Parts: sequence; structure tokens; C-alpha cells
Amino acid sequence: MLAAMRARLEKLWHLDDLLGGGPCFAAAGSDLRLVISVLGRAGYSGTTEAGLYSVAASIARFAGFAAFDTGLHAAAQRFWHAGLRAAHIAGDRGEAVYILSNLALQDIYVNHARTALDILEAARSSVDSAHKTVLAMLDCWQARAHAVRGERRQAAALLNRADDQYDRRSEGDDPPWIYWMPQPSQTAEAGTAMREIGQLTQAQRMLTEGLQSLPSDAARERNLYLVQLAETHLDAGEPEQAVATARQALQAIPAVESARIREHMDALLHRLPGERVSPD
Repeated sequence: MLAAMRARLEKLWHLDDLLGGGPCFAAAGSDLRLVISVLGRAGYSGTTEAGLYSVAASIARFAGFAAFDTGLHAAAQRFWHAGLRAAHIAGDRGEAVYILSNLALQDIYVNHARTALDILEAARSSVDSAHKTVLAMLDCWQARAHAVRGERRQAAALLNRADDQYDRRSEGDDPPWIYWMPQPSQTAEAGTAMREIGQLTQAQRMLTEGLQSLPSDAARERNLYLVQLAETHLDAGEPEQAVATARQALQAIPAVESARIREHMDALLHRLPGERVSPD
């Protein structure tokens, strides 16, 4: 039963990559209710109980992220805090780290960068030193938080350290949930961080390379990269390139149900010159 639950959750991860959080949010909530029902009425050993709480934490983490992606920030917080409690009962430090990092990412998006930095440091203190890709993710997201605060030196240093951590990873050492993490300097968060601290040429290079390296099923990430790249072209005084990139994003965005991406797209459309791009 536990194996079936984990297999279903992994399928939801990949559906979320393709479709966005909207279609996956209800499915995650239903799965979490199923695990809670089993915990309340089934008989199991201590080891199985820990496994059930661990999978409950993983589903709550995913439900929180789907809620965040859908724009339901308060619901995301509730799921993540429930997930932290379940991870604590299960003794699952790795899942607790992932939930904390999601909480921090939400704080970055709502400009609570100082809180995000504190949460990411708390997460780092619990990471298994063998999990180099996880450490790279934390560095990358911490760089973005420093960029939001205008702290250029710290952001650049952390991105360099993130790439170093990623280059030292060993196959099979990291948890399965980190499957999506590419080279840190090729993430949308890294490119956005460089844009926020005024390193526009570097931001364009990072976002372009990241786009080229995305797997075919990363539809939501593709939209995010395109919107951020168009923003960077605008910041660099390149309206024609911004319009062309925005058109690519508009063509792709209907397939993905993500309020987070649409908010970025709406902000971009308000910045574009004249009526050169239409959301229709």
C-alpha cells in the first residue's frame, strides 16, 4: 500500500510539471485524506506507521506547492505546517527540509526575503551532507532571497557555491523528489536573481541556457523561463526581443493552469510597449 501511494505521488509530481498546480491540487488533497483515513483505522507496525506519516508529509508538501502555484497562499501554509508535523512524527528529516524550502520559496515570491533566509538556514542544518543537489537547491534559492534584498555579493557567491555543490553530486545519493533540479545557474530562480541585481547579460545567458536544457515535460517551467527572459529583455532596453519572447509564452500558457505564472505574465504585459502583444 505504501509503495502504491508513493508511486501515485511521483506521477502527480510529473503531472504538475506538465499541467501546473491547478489540476493537481484536488488530487493531492484526496490522496492526503486517504492516508489520514488509513492512519485512523488500520493496524500496522511501528515501521509502517513511520512510513505512513512520511508519505503523508510528502503528499502535504505537494498539496501545499500545488496550492501555492494556484495562488492559494494560506492553504499552502496550512498544508506545509501539517506536513512538517507529519515529517517530525516519521523522523523524516529529508522531507522536512523540502517543506521548509517550499515555505521559503513562498516568502521570496511575496518579498519576505529575510524570513526566507532564516528558513533556508534552518533547512540547511538538517540536510544530509551526501545530498549535494539538495544543498545546491538551498544555495540557489538563498541567492534569490539575497537578490530580492539587493545583496549582490552574497547572491553571486551563493550561486557559485550552488554550482560547485551540484558538480560534486553522486548518482543515487539524493532523494527522489529533487529529480527536477538542473544546474543551479540554469534555473529560473538564478536567472531572476541576476536580473534583480542588474546583471542583465548574465541573466539572459542563464535563462536561455536553462530553456534549452529543459525536458519536454517541464511545461510550467518553460513558461516561467520565457516570462522572466522577456522581462530581462525589457530591462535591457530590448523591446523587440521582449515582445517576441512574450508571444512564445502566450502561445504556451493556456496548457498550464498556474496562477503564479499568469501573475508574472500579467505584470509583463503591462510593461510591454503599446499593443504589440495581445493575450488573445
